[in-house]
Amino acid sequence: MSEGGSRNRKTIGFDLAALAQATGLPVAHLHLTPEKPKGQREDGVEEQYLRVSEHHSAMVLVRAITAALCSSYQPPEVDSEEALEERVWAELQKRRPSLGAAMYERVSKARRGQGRYRDDLMRLFGGQCAVSGLGLSAALRASHSLAWGRCETDEQRVDENNGLLLSANLDALYDRYLISYTPSGAALVSESLSAEDLHKLGFIGGLRVTPTAAQAEYLEMHRREFVRKEELRKQKRAGVNTVFDIGNPVTKELALKK
Repeated sequence: MSEGGSRNRKTIGFDLAALAQATGLPVAHLHLTPEKPKGQREDGVEEQYLRVSEHHSAMVLVRAITAALCSSYQPPEVDSEEALEERVWAELQKRRPSLGAAMYERVSKARRGQGRYRDDLMRLFGGQCAVSGLGLSAALRASHSLAWGRCETDEQRVDENNGLLLSANLDALYDRYLISYTPSGAALVSESLSAEDLHKLGFIGGLRVTPTAAQAEYLEMHRREFVRKEELRKQKRAGVNTVFDIGNPVTKELALKK
């Protein structure tokens, strides 16, 4: 940056030679244009504007600026379900006296997929994984479609329609929104999982039985959250290219070139 100008005003601009050296652009393609008549700031500083006279050089400069932004940009983190659940759990403790012993026990045990909630799902799914048909009770988990911490009411937390009986591996994927199911029972899989990962985890596809209308409502809530989290994961993997969408196909092609 450089300063200059008359007694009553200052001019701040780029060091074009330094910018050309940093970006590898010909200095002849870089120009500083004076401020517009109404562009002078109240503090008396005369701003100048950088103009690039050649299209390819302009694209190279856009890429350099974007890369600089990328180095400090952090995409939004995927929400912590654990933190959300802990906040709801703390609120539940405050409501314990008014909730009643029986309901408190049902809701608290449903948090970990235990108690009557698990019994209800074992009965509903015939003691078998809703996807694989695995009947080994010790390896089955009572999952929530609308996460325990995201439920708006205690009734939703203990509603058998808000659950899937899944093997431990599938429960872990479902809980982290790495897989989901449509209201009709079709499987959705995160792009972050490879075919090899899915094979080793025992993932074999959609639900074995078509969901009821009540189950479908909860599955749709899970699906929407899956889509939201999948978009955040894509942003995190893609970094700057997802966040700074240049728009023009030619510009985008140049900006994404290695």
